[in-house]
Amino acid sequence: MVNKKVPNISIVIPFFNNIQLTKECLRNIYQNTSLTSLNYEIIMVDDASTESYSFKEYEVLIKCITIVKNEINLGFSKSCNRGAEVANYEYLVFLNNDTIVLEGWLEGLLSVMNFDKQIGIVGSKLLYPDNTIQHAGVCFDDECMPFHIYNRLPSSFSGANKVREFAAVTGACFMIQSKLFKELGGFDEIYLNGIEDIDLCFKVREAGHKIVYSPDCTLYHLESKTRKKISTKQVKNLAVFKERWGKKIQPDYLNYYKEDLTEDVFLSDVFLKIKKRTIKENYVLAVWGAGSDGRHMISFLDFIEIEPHLFIDSDQKKWGSKIKGFQIYPPQYLLKLKKEGKKVFVIISSLWHQEIKKSLIEMGFTTNEFF
Repeated sequence: MVNKKVPNISIVIPFFNNIQLTKECLRNIYQNTSLTSLNYEIIMVDDASTESYSFKEYEVLIKCITIVKNEINLGFSKSCNRGAEVANYEYLVFLNNDTIVLEGWLEGLLSVMNFDKQIGIVGSKLLYPDNTIQHAGVCFDDECMPFHIYNRLPSSFSGANKVREFAAVTGACFMIQSKLFKELGGFDEIYLNGIEDIDLCFKVREAGHKIVYSPDCTLYHLESKTRKKISTKQVKNLAVFKERWGKKIQPDYLNYYKEDLTEDVFLSDVFLKIKKRTIKENYVLAVWGAGSDGRHMISFLDFIEIEPHLFIDSDQKKWGSKIKGFQIYPPQYLLKLKKEGKKVFVIISSLWHQEIKKSLIEMGFTTNEFF
């Protein structure tokens, strides 16, 4: 029976294998979600998993778990839509199974949603396990490509701790009213495991609603546990998105930089030290990661007037010899610079952050020589 005295929320969690990770997700929902101030159900959408499993222990604890099984692997969009079809409650929350929710996470979404009737979607603050930022809002760069702003900065960075509007937020964890989701046709199933969340945000905005980011909802996102390298399907997803929304996309990242990067204590400390090393102490400044994260780091550094000397990436065939005018070298080039007696500082800007940190330490870098 639906309790009308408290908010009623349907949490949709699609999953494909990774059963232990999914159980950890459920355990943290149980431990960090109030049952007195919130009434919620969990809809697990099994996207044709090949691993055997049982969630009986969590069904006993949470009591309101429904499992929907796909006969074949359908991907994120279709799985989420199937989950929403059987949802009973007023609000929908879509949640990745590779997340660890923290106390107050659901209240953090709901309080913002209820603040303004024009709000259509509320997104969350996602952290990597090392407490750096994975998601604090989605922005668009000069090439009208979406990216997660302030990726890899510390969670304490002030720009990631403001409730405010964005063009889009990630679908790894967001809230939307069930009625609005259904009116807009849910996630567009033309997308396969990518961009469907940003596309939905654009549909919501076109319908006259706001997209708002809430740092009061904070989770750890174990993205590297499930995320793979960019595929041809993701390239196609981007092509569909730009064809559909290209005329309505506006580069907006500089608006946030101008608001945030003049006031934060962390930036004035850490990046002033980097600037001092490159200008006064003759360090070679390298950015490791020639993908989108690396390119956005260049824009970020340019805004705060720090110029790197080169890029490092292990896949030169993919990126060519230069990117944004900077030479790309293989990781071994750092050892060459060290052997020549040069001082080197590395800014890591890549999905494979932990792996790169390990490689740098194996090369003899200290933790004071990379960020």
